[in-house]
Amino acid sequence: KEILVAGNIVLAIPDIHNLRLTSEGINAFEFLESIFSASLIPIVGTTTPQEFRKIIEPDPNFKTLFDVIKVEELSEEEAARFLTYQSYILEAKWKIIISYQAIKRAASLAHRFLRSKPLPVSASDLLGEALAEAKRQKLEVLTEEIVASLVAQKVKVPVGIAREEEAEKLLKLEEKIHARLINQEEAVKAV
Repeated sequence: KEILVAGNIVLAIPDIHNLRLTSEGINAFEFLESIFSASLIPIVGTTTPQEFRKIIEPDPNFKTLFDVIKVEELSEEEAARFLTYQSYILEAKWKIIISYQAIKRAASLAHRFLRSKPLPVSASDLLGEALAEAKRQKLEVLTEEIVASLVAQKVKVPVGIAREEEAEKLLKLEEKIHARLINQEEAVKAV
């Protein structure tokens, strides 16, 4: 009633697909469907492509009440630009300087390893966690090494920059594999 009286409110529902999920016999979408269909309140809902296909698309009532607008994930460069603007707020909040290399690394590693959320959300979350780690270590500057070590802990894969001896081993990896595997040219190239 307050929203209707105000007349200037847009209702935003994150993860709108959750309205379709039932819990102990309660289906929120069925309860709100009459309000949605009356078009009395402007409503914007967000969901992921997977949840849209799985939950919303099969339900003709749900799908017809809303216009579908597909929003593509940001590129790493766009996410880094977004994080650069966000970093001003984060620096003031955490009292830690965020290096541009840390921002770029957060966007790159989030895009590569943290795919449960799209960019820039995954990179923003990663940056927030890295700032918390930097604060815990009483650091004044957030560096790309802190971001990389945090991702390495999360995914259990070393993601740091290869040191000289590691780089040398990787460059000669094909030769080493050929020494152990005979007549496996295609397999070695694939590796």
